[in-house]
Amino acid sequence: GRTSVAFGGRHGSTDKLRDEVARGRCSVMLNSQGDLERVAAVVVLDIKRPDGCTLAQILKLRRNSTVPGVPAELEPCCQLPGGKKQQGETTSDTANRIISAKLASLQSALEFVGLETDPPSWRQSKEHGVKTKYLRTVMHYRLKNGVQRSPSAQASAQEQTPQVTCKADVD
Repeated sequence: GRTSVAFGGRHGSTDKLRDEVARGRCSVMLNSQGDLERVAAVVVLDIKRPDGCTLAQILKLRRNSTVPGVPAELEPCCQLPGGKKQQGETTSDTANRIISAKLASLQSALEFVGLETDPPSWRQSKEHGVKTKYLRTVMHYRLKNGVQRSPSAQASAQEQTPQVTCKADVD
């Protein structure tokens, strides 16, 4: 049998993948050809205002873990807020964790509407360099009436905003 598995990740990808598996954020297996495959269950939040506008994450924090002491950088993105399910979590647990961590100021204004499970999709993970099966569940929420933007948010919304190229990644 095989004693080691090689895959096309960046330097340090093996350690990152091992850590992700140990923390229960994904699973790995060998397929029938002996190739390593990763499985990640992802929960995304589709939050709509009463006027139909959807909340989107437009920036994310990218940590540079290879160089200690180097601050994180903001990286443009255009995606629904979300994250990976952790071992032992239900889909609702994951959604609640994401809301508490990333959207705490909206928590009391969200009303759960329903969920849908997308068909599994396969992509090459940019971070780990290994074929990954994504199991994606979309949790739909409605922002209750009465939630108003702050005056500063209204003023900044009237200013011209920069263009951001959107991509659909969940690595």
